[in-house]
Amino acid sequence: MKKALYILLLITCIPILTGCKKNLDLTLENTDRSTLLVKEDGKIQAAILDVFDKDYYDITEFTQFINQEVESYNEKNGEGTIILDEVDKINNQVILILTYNSIKDY
Repeated sequence: MKKALYILLLITCIPILTGCKKNLDLTLENTDRSTLLVKEDGKIQAAILDVFDKDYYDITEFTQFINQEVESYNEKNGEGTIILDEVDKINNQVILILTYNSIKDY
């Protein structure tokens, strides 16, 4: 009986322990709120969601602005310090996903 209990316990623990090693990435599809993800390599991925419901808001202009800001920061601090992963307007929200090389850059 004890042997069967140990085997059952082992079988239930293996998926729990292996689930902790997933290498997650934030994407438009898996983000429904502002989120901060600290990765194993020390990089930080941030998803920022905000209301984007005015007629004069333009996703193309917004994307260009974000690209300019990221490029300006990277010129001063090193290429790839911040990476613009994704930006999009879904319904009345804008979703912006950035990866920062370190906590210092965040």
